[in-house]
Amino acid sequence: MWSGFGDTGPNHALYVPWLLSKGVIDEATFSWYMTGLSGTTYIDFGAPDASIIGDGSAIQWFDAKADNVWWTNTISGLKWGDKADEPDKVITYTPKDALIDTGTSCLIGPQAQMDDIYNSILGKVSYYVEHPSWKHLFWCTEKANMPNFSLNLGGYWFEMTPDDYAVEVGDNACSMCL
Repeated sequence: MWSGFGDTGPNHALYVPWLLSKGVIDEATFSWYMTGLSGTTYIDFGAPDASIIGDGSAIQWFDAKADNVWWTNTISGLKWGDKADEPDKVITYTPKDALIDTGTSCLIGPQAQMDDIYNSILGKVSYYVEHPSWKHLFWCTEKANMPNFSLNLGGYWFEMTPDDYAVEVGDNACSMCL
């Protein structure tokens, strides 16, 4: 939500704070509620619509870092599998900026950490192929063999299941995921 290259906002400014400064919205908040492929996804600028999110007790709110033109917070760890509290399954690293906006539909990070994630996941499938745009393709039936993992984002652990990180591509006859 960076105003960036448009003629209506200042360059290199986050758009939501700019909207607040112009009186367009009533609070510097940008939020979204994602329901998956079968439901409706909502995006709010300003105060969130309580009729959509309910009481909000299960929602984790993140501030965007002020020193970055992208919507970021920090990522500082990774946990593998259902027994992720075991010390040998927890990986911590120096906190790095992580994108937290709706425009980021894939995991992007430092090459070494991403290779560890890819290799751990792909080591659980019987077959995959490299694709120039989508990185790795595998049979969607292999999702059942793939691990859960959690990311420490902004100081909170968020679990990712294969249904969260593996996406079906092509038509249903193909049943390939990335």
